[in-house]
Amino acid sequence: MMPCRRAFLVLSAGALLAGCARKPAIRVPPAIEFASPLTLPLDVATVTFVNEATGGTVDEPARDARFDLSEWPGDVVRRWSEERLRAAGDRGEARVVLLESRFVAVPLDTAGTLEGFFTDEQSAAYEGSLAVRIEIVDHPSGSGFAEARSYRRQTVPESLSVVEREETLHALYQDVVTALDERLEAEMAEHLWRWIMRP
Repeated sequence: MMPCRRAFLVLSAGALLAGCARKPAIRVPPAIEFASPLTLPLDVATVTFVNEATGGTVDEPARDARFDLSEWPGDVVRRWSEERLRAAGDRGEARVVLLESRFVAVPLDTAGTLEGFFTDEQSAAYEGSLAVRIEIVDHPSGSGFAEARSYRRQTVPESLSVVEREETLHALYQDVVTALDERLEAEMAEHLWRWIMRP
């Protein structure tokens, strides 16, 4: 009886290990990137980040989708202030202020008809927006600011898998950040050119 029991235990352990081996690997989404890798040197002594965004009210049946993002929006904008701007002067401050951070998933009404049964209807929409203001303060030459906002919306069909929905949300997030980066640089060139140090 004992040999049989041992054989059963060995087989059970083997089956458990085999099951673990077949477990799918955890997918790690790519890092959020900016439109340009270049750093803009500014004639200020410091660059600081301030988060004034609240996320706003999310009314049901919509839900806050920021918790589904690969990186918290405030952290991305803080990283933008560190990677895209550089203090290259000895006076004044550049303040990067996050004004808006809103990413929501909104369920859409489906037809619920015979026609809807045969079509792949759009069942949800992802909406994302970021707004940032860059202020120059405490500088002998004066003060100034530049501001930009980026918004994107993407619907998804019922047939999309959970993984495909995650990929769609991540792509929308990347688009919002890319557009914000491009718009901020353009606004800075127009409104803060006095403090941008060119080679």
